[in-house]
Amino acid sequence: WPPEGSFSAATRSWRAYPRCSATCRSKPPSRTAPSWSPSTSRSREEAGLMVPGEILFADEPVAFNEGFETSTLTVLNTADRPVQVGSHYHFAEANPALDFDRVTARGRRLNIAAGTAVRFEPGIPVDVELVPLAGARVVVGLRGAIGGALDA
Repeated sequence: WPPEGSFSAATRSWRAYPRCSATCRSKPPSRTAPSWSPSTSRSREEAGLMVPGEILFADEPVAFNEGFETSTLTVLNTADRPVQVGSHYHFAEANPALDFDRVTARGRRLNIAAGTAVRFEPGIPVDVELVPLAGARVVVGLRGAIGGALDA
């Protein structure tokens, strides 16, 4: 079973077996029938859809890290190549080639937008603004200088 030659290209297709339900593709949809798809029946504004890569700007500037106490440090890169530090990295544990007051930087991160970084070029001093790490204030991993709660 099945007998030799009983299946052809026509019987192997879903089109060969009509179904009773429209969701089971008993017949192809009409080209002139209205579409229930929101992507084809409504305008982009009505549907509230975004275009991939589209950037929508707010009317007012977006404030971040609002209400946090800030401190400013001057950082000098003593290495022979650029160093970058990300927005949420515990700044006191940043690259050892960066020369700054690490005691002041303990428990703090850069006051920049999430997902961004500051690049420190060799031999050029840069003033950076730091804000306290929020949440549970636990730092694990990284360079291993803290390894636990900041406020313990």
